[in-house]
Amino acid sequence: MATTQSRQGKDAGTLYNRGLALLKAGRIKEALDYFNKAIEVNPQLVEAWVNKGVALHGLGNIDEALKFYDKAIQINPKHAEAWTNKGVALYETGRVEGALECYNNATKIDPKFTLAWNNMGVALRKLGRYEEAAKSYDKAIEIEPHLASAWVNKGAALSQ
Repeated sequence: MATTQSRQGKDAGTLYNRGLALLKAGRIKEALDYFNKAIEVNPQLVEAWVNKGVALHGLGNIDEALKFYDKAIQINPKHAEAWTNKGVALYETGRVEGALECYNNATKIDPKFTLAWNNMGVALRKLGRYEEAAKSYDKAIEIEPHLASAWVNKGAALSQ
C-alpha cells in the first residue's frame, strides 16, 4: 500500500511539474490540464491548487481562481504563497481590505516573503495609509535590498 501511495505522489508531482513548465511557457490551458490531473492523483497537493488558481487568474477568471486559492488554504493554512495570490486576486477585484488581510497572513507565516510585504504596501497605499505602506516597503527592502518595485513604491507612498 505504501508503494502505491508513494508512486501516486510521484506521479502527481510529475504532472504538477509539467503543468508548471507549461504555465511558465504561457501555455495556460495545457497547464490547467496537468494541474487537474495532478489534483486527481493527489488532492492534497497544495501547489497544484495554487497554480491552478494562478492559471485561471492568468486567463482572467479571477473569481474562479479565488476558489482554488481558498482550497489550497483549506488544505494548508500556512501556505504563504496561496495567501498572497488570494490577496492579489482580491485587490484586482477592488476588495482591498480583504487583500490586506491576506498579505498580513502571508507575512505572519513567512516574514521574509518580499512579495507579500510589497503587495501589502500597495494595498495600504490604495487605502490612503501612506506611512504604513512605507513601512511595508521598508520590510521588503530590508529582506531584498535590490527589489526595485519596493523602492519605487516607497517613493510613491512618501510623496503623498
